[in-house]
Amino acid sequence: MKEDGFQPDPAPVLPKALPKGSAKLVARGSSPAVATRPLCPLEELLEPPKLVITEQPKQRGMRFRYECEGRSAGSILGESSTDASKTLPAIELLNCQAIPEVKVTACLVWKDWPYRVHPHGLVGKDCSNGLCEVVLKPHANPKHSFSNLGIQCVKKKEIEAAIEKKLQLGIDPFKAGSLKNHQEVDMNVVRICFQASYKDGSGQTRHLSPVLSEPIFDKKSTNTSELRICRMNKESGPCTGGEELYLLCDKVQKEDIAVVFRKETWEARADFSQADVHRQVAIVFKTPPYQHLELAEPVEVEVFLQRLTDSVCSESFRFTYLPKDHGTRRGYGPWEGGNKPLGWEPDTLGSGGGDNPPATGRRAVGWGWGLEMGVLGPRGTHDPGGHTEPPRGPPRCLRGEREAEAGDARCPGGVFRLRWVPAWRNLVEVGWGGGYPNTGDPLAPLPRLGVRG
Repeated sequence: MKEDGFQPDPAPVLPKALPKGSAKLVARGSSPAVATRPLCPLEELLEPPKLVITEQPKQRGMRFRYECEGRSAGSILGESSTDASKTLPAIELLNCQAIPEVKVTACLVWKDWPYRVHPHGLVGKDCSNGLCEVVLKPHANPKHSFSNLGIQCVKKKEIEAAIEKKLQLGIDPFKAGSLKNHQEVDMNVVRICFQASYKDGSGQTRHLSPVLSEPIFDKKSTNTSELRICRMNKESGPCTGGEELYLLCDKVQKEDIAVVFRKETWEARADFSQADVHRQVAIVFKTPPYQHLELAEPVEVEVFLQRLTDSVCSESFRFTYLPKDHGTRRGYGPWEGGNKPLGWEPDTLGSGGGDNPPATGRRAVGWGWGLEMGVLGPRGTHDPGGHTEPPRGPPRCLRGEREAEAGDARCPGGVFRLRWVPAWRNLVEVGWGGGYPNTGDPLAPLPRLGVRG
């Protein structure tokens, strides 16, 4: 019987000369004349067994919990999980169909080399002593998903005892041993180490190479947690920058955060100081100028948070840079803030003087320079309550140039007083119930406010 288990041919025919390093067959009981090596066993010609991770654990969003919290440590989700579809960390055994059983062990190790055993432990289904163990039968199902698997953290004073206990149980997949200074361990990040073992035909235990997951970060740590913008108070601003905005976000470290504006290859950071970060959940900042100041039309960019230490970014919000002349209306000057929506606002306009109190109506509120128009007249001109009738139909603006003279104009029902209002909430007034007074070009109606002239 040969060493590889095969019977030699009754009368083997050997070549006169063998290539250097080739195997040589000899008769049973005889001694080889030259050094020989056995032929490769059949299993060495096949792909070796190995373990692979088919679904990585989700890196962020998982909270490590203490044992004293008295609640479940949660469940580690798969990296492709969404709100609508949940996935779990999963592994698969390859080239193990001929092996009856394979034991898979999962434990926690450091994020970086030498991947020492971590004081935190795994808890949940199939877990004990911080370790998760499952037995798989590859011929039936070589895949496995880890459900209800959580991470339980220990206090700093318990680090040394937790590590020594695991080492005594033989939990040290990379043979890295213990550490004299246990304060060097990062308590906010771990990796899951998967290791498979099986018994061969002779009863000996064979170990497959350990496989590491991607790092998993503690959600409650602001140094490693997931970044998220909850809300921004403005969605647009001038391309020249300097617009003051605020955003609400999940907790951040004020010395380790940046607000970034990006459009393709262009990128710029917003201007703010640590004092502008309020209780770790709000940031007041000024927008950076866009790369091109002579914009012909609005440009949409991305706004996101970025942690400086590890360059992790949040999901982005949209922000629109507006041209420098955006919101300018011919004859009225710039509308501060651009094309604002037209609204109605009750107000008292003009001054009747003497025995005639000011009339009350409604006015259209715009942004920029414009004309304010009040109706002056005796009480009860339009209704018994002494108030003018509110305007009917869609608002219409008055035409006028900055040089136009303000003054009074008579019409049926009273006197219209016109004046320039250079306030940011200026008025471009509308027609009233009795119709527009026809007293010249300054009073000729224009289209509705908000349409560029």
